[in-house]
Amino acid sequence: MTQAQLAAKRIRERGYRQQDPEKIREQTRERNIRYRATHAERVKQNRAASSRKRHKEHPEGRQHHHLKNRYRIGLATYNGMLDAQGHVCAICAAPDMVNGKRLAVDHDHKTGQVRGLLCTRCNIALGHFGDDVEKLRRAAEFLREYGLDRQS
Repeated sequence: MTQAQLAAKRIRERGYRQQDPEKIREQTRERNIRYRATHAERVKQNRAASSRKRHKEHPEGRQHHHLKNRYRIGLATYNGMLDAQGHVCAICAAPDMVNGKRLAVDHDHKTGQVRGLLCTRCNIALGHFGDDVEKLRRAAEFLREYGLDRQS
């Protein structure tokens, strides 16, 4: 096919697409679904390779998107909170990156409001107490009553 013929074909196709873009979109979607169904293993391998490449080239991107999707804060906000807390847990002052883990984002499950950054142990402990201040107060009183309020 010559360059002129290719150009004419593109113009015809463009006009066809403009006449019924929804129909073209639906046909393309169906064609993509059929392809993915018949080439599932190839699609899976390509997606995995693409994901590995993207994460290797942009390691901070994965964390940024996780923070954005889960807590509506970006990596810059997380890092700002980390700096403001002195790179330690807001409750027990354990340093960031203990056992290779970053501090967890603590948030109110009802409102979604981010409260601070906690180590895994403190974050889980708050969860077990159901974020109930009264239960936490009684637990602290229990420890004091039995002389367990000293630093260990």
